[in-house]
Amino acid sequence: MQVAEAESNVRKAHEASEERLDIMKAAHQREVEKLLSQYTRQQSTSEIAELTSRLQTRDVMLEHLKSELALAKRDQEELVRVKLREETLQRRLSGLQEELAEAKAQQSPEMRHFESLQSKIQAMEDKYRERERGLQNGVLSPKGGRSDSHWAQIVESKNRQIEQFRAELDSILAVLRQIQHNKMSAGYRIPTI
Repeated sequence: MQVAEAESNVRKAHEASEERLDIMKAAHQREVEKLLSQYTRQQSTSEIAELTSRLQTRDVMLEHLKSELALAKRDQEELVRVKLREETLQRRLSGLQEELAEAKAQQSPEMRHFESLQSKIQAMEDKYRERERGLQNGVLSPKGGRSDSHWAQIVESKNRQIEQFRAELDSILAVLRQIQHNKMSAGYRIPTI
Protein backbone atom coordinates (compact mmCIF):
# COMPACT_ATOMS: atom_id res chain seq x y z
CA MET A 1 0.00 0.00 0.00
CA GLN A 2 2.80 2.41 0.87
CA VAL A 3 4.68 1.38 -2.26
CA ALA A 4 1.72 2.32 -4.45
CA GLU A 5 1.40 5.58 -2.56
CA ALA A 6 5.12 6.24 -2.97
CA GLU A 7 4.93 5.42 -6.70
CA SER A 8 1.97 7.76 -7.02
CA ASN A 9 3.91 10.50 -5.26
CA VAL A 10 6.91 9.90 -7.54
CA ARG A 11 4.65 10.03 -10.60
CA LYS A 12 2.98 13.25 -9.42
CA ALA A 13 6.33 14.85 -8.64
CA HIS A 14 7.61 13.78 -12.06
CA GLU A 15 4.55 15.22 -13.81
CA ALA A 16 4.78 18.44 -11.81
CA SER A 17 8.48 18.72 -12.64
CA GLU A 18 7.81 18.16 -16.33
CA GLU A 19 5.03 20.71 -16.24
CA ARG A 20 7.34 23.24 -14.58
CA LEU A 21 9.99 22.44 -17.15
CA ASP A 22 7.52 22.98 -20.00
CA ILE A 23 6.43 26.30 -18.48
CA MET A 24 10.05 27.33 -18.10
CA LYS A 25 10.79 26.27 -21.67
CA ALA A 26 7.86 28.35 -22.90
CA ALA A 27 8.98 31.29 -20.78
CA HIS A 28 12.49 30.78 -22.06
CA GLN A 29 11.29 30.71 -25.65
CA ARG A 30 9.27 33.88 -25.09
CA GLU A 31 12.30 35.51 -23.55
CA VAL A 32 14.47 34.47 -26.48
CA GLU A 33 11.93 35.86 -28.93
CA LYS A 34 11.66 39.04 -26.93
CA LEU A 35 15.42 39.42 -26.87
CA LEU A 36 15.67 38.80 -30.61
CA SER A 37 13.01 41.39 -31.40
CA GLN A 38 14.80 43.92 -29.22
CA TYR A 39 18.02 43.08 -30.99
CA THR A 40 16.54 43.82 -34.38
CA ARG A 41 15.18 47.14 -33.13
CA GLN A 42 18.35 48.30 -31.50
CA GLN A 43 21.70 47.56 -33.04
CA SER A 44 23.72 48.74 -30.06
CA THR A 45 26.61 46.47 -29.16
CA SER A 46 26.12 47.11 -25.45
CA GLU A 47 22.52 45.94 -25.66
CA ILE A 48 23.60 42.89 -27.62
CA ALA A 49 26.09 42.00 -24.88
CA GLU A 50 23.45 42.50 -22.18
CA LEU A 51 20.90 40.37 -24.01
CA THR A 52 23.45 37.65 -24.63
CA SER A 53 24.33 37.67 -20.97
CA ARG A 54 20.67 37.35 -19.98
CA LEU A 55 20.20 34.51 -22.42
CA GLN A 56 23.21 32.71 -21.06
CA THR A 57 21.91 33.24 -17.51
CA ARG A 58 18.58 31.71 -18.51
CA ASP A 59 20.37 28.76 -20.09
CA VAL A 60 22.40 28.23 -16.94
CA MET A 61 19.22 28.38 -14.82
CA LEU A 62 17.53 25.90 -17.14
CA GLU A 63 20.44 23.46 -16.87
CA HIS A 64 20.47 23.89 -13.09
CA LEU A 65 16.75 23.10 -12.88
CA LYS A 66 17.22 20.03 -15.06
CA SER A 67 19.95 18.72 -12.75
CA GLU A 68 17.77 19.41 -9.69
CA LEU A 69 14.92 17.51 -11.32
CA ALA A 70 17.20 14.52 -11.97
CA LEU A 71 18.38 14.61 -8.33
CA ALA A 72 14.79 14.78 -7.10
CA LYS A 73 13.88 11.74 -9.19
CA ARG A 74 16.82 9.78 -7.79
CA ASP A 75 15.93 10.81 -4.24
CA GLN A 76 12.34 9.71 -4.71
CA GLU A 77 13.41 6.35 -6.07
CA GLU A 78 15.80 5.90 -3.15
CA LEU A 79 13.02 6.82 -0.73
CA VAL A 80 10.80 4.09 -2.17
CA ARG A 81 13.63 1.54 -1.80
CA VAL A 82 14.32 2.61 1.77
CA LYS A 83 10.65 2.36 2.72
CA LEU A 84 10.43 -1.14 1.26
CA ARG A 85 13.58 -2.17 3.17
CA GLU A 86 12.18 -0.69 6.39
CA GLU A 87 8.91 -2.59 5.99
CA THR A 88 10.81 -5.84 5.37
CA LEU A 89 13.00 -5.32 8.43
CA GLN A 90 9.97 -4.42 10.55
CA ARG A 91 8.25 -7.67 9.55
CA ARG A 92 11.41 -9.65 10.37
CA LEU A 93 11.71 -7.92 13.74
CA SER A 94 8.09 -8.72 14.58
CA GLY A 95 8.62 -12.36 13.65
CA LEU A 96 11.79 -12.61 15.75
CA GLN A 97 10.06 -11.00 18.72
CA GLU A 98 7.27 -13.56 18.47
CA GLU A 99 9.79 -16.40 18.31
CA LEU A 100 11.61 -15.01 21.35
CA ALA A 101 8.36 -14.78 23.31
CA GLU A 102 7.52 -18.40 22.38
CA ALA A 103 10.99 -19.60 23.37
CA LYS A 104 10.78 -17.84 26.72
CA ALA A 105 7.34 -19.32 27.37
CA GLN A 106 8.72 -22.83 26.74
CA GLN A 107 11.65 -22.52 29.15
CA SER A 108 11.77 -24.79 32.16
CA PRO A 109 11.45 -23.24 35.64
CA GLU A 110 15.04 -24.24 36.39
CA MET A 111 16.31 -22.39 33.34
CA ARG A 112 14.31 -19.29 34.32
CA HIS A 113 15.80 -19.54 37.80
CA PHE A 114 19.26 -19.91 36.27
CA GLU A 115 18.74 -16.79 34.11
CA SER A 116 17.42 -14.91 37.14
CA LEU A 117 20.57 -15.79 39.08
CA GLN A 118 22.73 -14.72 36.14
CA SER A 119 21.03 -11.33 36.03
CA LYS A 120 21.48 -10.93 39.79
CA ILE A 121 25.19 -11.72 39.44
CA GLN A 122 25.47 -9.16 36.65
CA ALA A 123 23.71 -6.55 38.81
CA MET A 124 26.04 -7.29 41.72
CA GLU A 125 29.10 -7.02 39.46
CA ASP A 126 27.88 -3.69 38.09
CA LYS A 127 27.29 -2.43 41.61
CA TYR A 128 30.80 -3.57 42.59
CA ARG A 129 32.37 -1.75 39.62
CA GLU A 130 30.46 1.39 40.53
CA ARG A 131 31.69 1.20 44.09
CA GLU A 132 35.25 0.71 42.90
CA ARG A 133 34.95 3.71 40.57
CA GLY A 134 33.65 5.81 43.45
CA LEU A 135 36.51 4.68 45.64
CA GLN A 136 39.08 5.41 42.93
CA ASN A 137 37.63 8.86 42.38
CA GLY A 138 37.75 9.54 46.11
CA VAL A 139 41.35 8.37 46.43
CA LEU A 140 42.64 10.03 43.27
CA SER A 141 41.01 13.41 43.87
CA PRO A 142 40.68 13.94 47.60
CA LYS A 143 39.04 17.15 48.67
CA GLY A 144 41.22 19.45 50.71
CA GLY A 145 41.06 19.31 54.48
CA ARG A 146 40.41 15.59 54.84
CA SER A 147 42.82 13.57 56.86
CA ASP A 148 44.46 10.25 56.05
CA SER A 149 42.43 8.57 58.79
CA HIS A 150 39.24 9.65 57.02
CA TRP A 151 40.43 7.97 53.82
CA ALA A 152 41.56 4.92 55.74
CA GLN A 153 38.01 4.57 57.15
CA ILE A 154 36.57 4.84 53.65
CA VAL A 155 38.97 2.18 52.35
CA GLU A 156 38.15 -0.11 55.29
CA SER A 157 34.42 0.36 54.66
CA LYS A 158 34.89 -0.44 50.97
CA ASN A 159 36.92 -3.54 51.84
CA ARG A 160 34.05 -4.78 54.04
CA GLN A 161 31.62 -4.16 51.18
CA ILE A 162 33.89 -6.10 48.82
CA GLU A 163 34.04 -9.02 51.24
CA GLN A 164 30.23 -9.01 51.54
CA PHE A 165 29.99 -8.94 47.75
CA ARG A 166 32.37 -11.87 47.43
CA ALA A 167 30.43 -13.86 50.02
CA GLU A 168 27.14 -13.20 48.18
CA LEU A 169 28.74 -14.09 44.88
CA ASP A 170 30.20 -17.33 46.29
CA SER A 171 26.79 -18.36 47.63
CA ILE A 172 25.13 -17.67 44.28
CA LEU A 173 27.84 -19.61 42.44
CA ALA A 174 27.38 -22.51 44.84
CA VAL A 175 23.64 -22.56 44.06
CA LEU A 176 24.37 -22.37 40.32
CA ARG A 177 26.86 -25.23 40.54
CA GLN A 178 24.30 -27.30 42.42
CA ILE A 179 21.67 -26.56 39.73
CA GLN A 180 24.19 -27.38 37.04
CA HIS A 181 25.14 -30.62 38.78
CA ASN A 182 21.46 -31.59 39.12
CA LYS A 183 20.83 -30.81 35.45
CA MET A 184 23.90 -32.72 34.30
CA SER A 185 22.85 -35.76 36.25
CA ALA A 186 19.34 -35.43 34.72
CA GLY A 187 20.76 -35.22 31.19
CA TYR A 188 20.34 -31.47 30.51
CA ARG A 189 23.20 -29.36 29.18
CA ILE A 190 23.81 -25.95 30.84
CA PRO A 191 26.73 -23.64 30.03
CA THR A 192 29.70 -24.05 32.39
CA ILE A 193 30.14 -21.35 35.02
